[in-house]
Amino acid sequence: MKILTVSQDGRNFILLVGYSLLRVDVAAGSKSDGASIPRIFWVIYPPFGRYWIEAFTHDYLYKYSNWTEKQCDQWLLKAMLTAGCWRFTSYAFYFALRAFGFMAFRADRSVR
Repeated sequence: MKILTVSQDGRNFILLVGYSLLRVDVAAGSKSDGASIPRIFWVIYPPFGRYWIEAFTHDYLYKYSNWTEKQCDQWLLKAMLTAGCWRFTSYAFYFALRAFGFMAFRADRSVR
């Protein structure tokens, strides 16, 4: 699946056409900065790797869903595994989110 986005700075993207992925409907106009990975790991896990669509959807869930943080993170794990991402990578993302994702989750929920 490909998604249609636009970006002014090559880092922050706006979705032009909505899509649906694993029972999550993502609306046009949604925004994402890719997977929130510390820069030191970008050589191994770039923010826009093969998990880009799953990361975009996860950003959407954090910002706009009524799901808990854990439900959003579990959804990403399932989506990455379903998309064929390596198990190690999928679980590394999941455990990193469980340890550090609360900061982004709180920030995203506070601007609703």
